Amino acid sequence: MKSRHLFYILALMLFSIELAKAEEVFVLDTESQLQTIDRKHMQFLESYDEHATFELLQKADWQPELSSHQSFVEGYWVKFLVRNELDSTTIGLFHNLNFEKKIFVNNSFGVKEYPYWKYRKDHYVAENHLGSHYRLVLPQQEVTAVYDFFRSKPFNRYYSAKNGLDRLILGNWKDV
Repeated sequence: MKSRHLFYILALMLFSIELAKAEEVFVLDTESQLQTIDRKHMQFLESYDEHATFELLQKADWQPELSSHQSFVEGYWVKFLVRNELDSTTIGLFHNLNFEKKIFVNNSFGVKEYPYWKYRKDHYVAENHLGSHYRLVLPQQEVTAVYDFFRSKPFNRYYSAKNGLDRLILGNWKDV
């Protein structure tokens, strides 16, 4: 029994260390309003599309900024860490006018893959999303890694600026 508890504690510690590697964690702690994630909490991965696997994303070399504007058309991934300090585990991830989306969430509940979604091709409303706004399940008082795919095809120059296409807002899902 003691060895099982020790195993769980060590596994949780290793999981937390892996998530916290030199990345700033965004703390979701305001119950009454939505919070925009600052770019200092984001890392970027170019040259991979919606077919990237979770394993590939975990091992990839993430960068602090995009290096090419072409990535807006070809697609890129954003990774961020979030600590949920809300009273709810049902969190809304709101995207700024996105037409394509795929998300992976990694936390103590396991890895959750949200299927690829494309505007006008797939259903606008489903169990876990309303367009490009997604309902995530994030454990309370834990750090969760979120991997989020973006693409603007055809190119929309208005959203090509920083905090344009990849503006991310978190809050309680009920605020949708």
